[in-house]
Amino acid sequence: MGDSPRIFTKPVLALAGAAFLFCLGLFGLTHSGRFHLIDEYETFFMAESLLARGEASIPQAEGSPYFFGKRGVDGRLYAPYGLGQALLTVPFLLAGEQAGRCSSAAGEFWRYFLTSISAAFYSALAVALFLLWQVRRGAAPRRAAWAAMLLAAGTLVWAYATQYRSNTVVLMLFVMLALASEHRSAGGGFFLLAGSLLAVLARSDALLGIAVIGVYRAWEPLGRKNGIGALRAVLPLALGSALALSLAAGLSWLHFGSPLDGGYPSRDDLGRPAYAFGLPQPEAALALLVSPGKGLLLLSPLLLLSAWKLPRLSRERPRSAALALGMGLGYLVFFSAWQHYEGGWCFGPRFLLPVVPFLLLPLVDFPPPPSLWRLALAWGAVVNGLAVSVNFLAVARAGDYYHHLEDPFQTMRYNFWHHPLAGHAGRLCEGLSRLGSPHWVESNFGTGLDFWWVYAAREGIPAGVALAIAAFWIMLMGAGLLIFLWRPQRLQNP
Repeated sequence: MGDSPRIFTKPVLALAGAAFLFCLGLFGLTHSGRFHLIDEYETFFMAESLLARGEASIPQAEGSPYFFGKRGVDGRLYAPYGLGQALLTVPFLLAGEQAGRCSSAAGEFWRYFLTSISAAFYSALAVALFLLWQVRRGAAPRRAAWAAMLLAAGTLVWAYATQYRSNTVVLMLFVMLALASEHRSAGGGFFLLAGSLLAVLARSDALLGIAVIGVYRAWEPLGRKNGIGALRAVLPLALGSALALSLAAGLSWLHFGSPLDGGYPSRDDLGRPAYAFGLPQPEAALALLVSPGKGLLLLSPLLLLSAWKLPRLSRERPRSAALALGMGLGYLVFFSAWQHYEGGWCFGPRFLLPVVPFLLLPLVDFPPPPSLWRLALAWGAVVNGLAVSVNFLAVARAGDYYHHLEDPFQTMRYNFWHHPLAGHAGRLCEGLSRLGSPHWVESNFGTGLDFWWVYAAREGIPAGVALAIAAFWIMLMGAGLLIFLWRPQRLQNP
């Protein structure tokens, strides 16, 4: 891992900036601008508490339907989630509060809207960092930009860029760690430490991905049988993870009287044990890969093409192949051992989202024929487009697609006649048909179109303001596209 190829050059940074601007505009334009689930509200409450009082209790949840956690030894309510996502979204909440103060009405809209938009920002950042990482790995800048766009539009990244989920934050942090792993400088070490700290604070299962990235970073010293060099390579990752675990254990002891009590109640809202790990179940693994309801390969078929190129990657670039396999198999085995492998009310296998960029590595290094990847990209774009257009809950709770089943989470029982995409397509048609009706806002909110402008209209945001927001997102997309089309050579200094 030398200092070349360089990524901090004007052409490469211009392409990364173009990818970031285009994706931020796309994700922002198609975002719902609000929260849907208890864990989203609770993380938002945590961010509010951190900003207002510098602590993690959520008194806002007292008496509200948006609480899933426990009372601490001090009698206050606490969510069972880590601080990582809340910490990273505090700046967006602060912006929302400032915007709310400047508005005579709809202050809640601005707080919800700008906080939830953090998912779009961090997803766009993940795409830009992925581009830089591929250049660092040796890909030509244009190929790296092509791969970044495949990641953004052809996988579940777009769908989750419009939802306020911790999986999106971990996705970005994992790509940042992979990029930093290519550098031996002090700056790289800092990002490894900070990234691992925030990732584990966001989700404790991030420890698995950090361990795989550690092997990736220590690959060359291990190949030279340099044990000291390998330890030095993984030291920042180990320190960041240890700090996060120590902080989490200390907070658990302070809040609940035990360092091992994370705040989860003994049972979830469906009456199932909150923690139910066992041996990996083949049915769960198949459901996460190929079931109509949760199958990653069916919802992101680009990964099938990537699997086709994996043997060649293993022969020619074993370090990258080990990273892709370690991430993919590690997460698949781990979550197939958990009763809640389906991820609850969500679109697709959200627990596998952070490993998607790593599964694309064979496709980046050895592209298949254009006709194949274009077809896979088109299918992935349709999947994502439907997912962001209609709220998953509106489909899942409609009764036509899920509630006729004994248990809607037994994803291997889904069949193609009751596929989530069919539900989304039907709801999208219903939502579009309501646009001309006098009560289109209320008839769409929560059950039809799930875009931020529907939420804005419901909250009384003036049409001119909504148009200005839309123009801003479109402007970002246009700026990114223009930079991408402008030959990078022209951006170099003479």
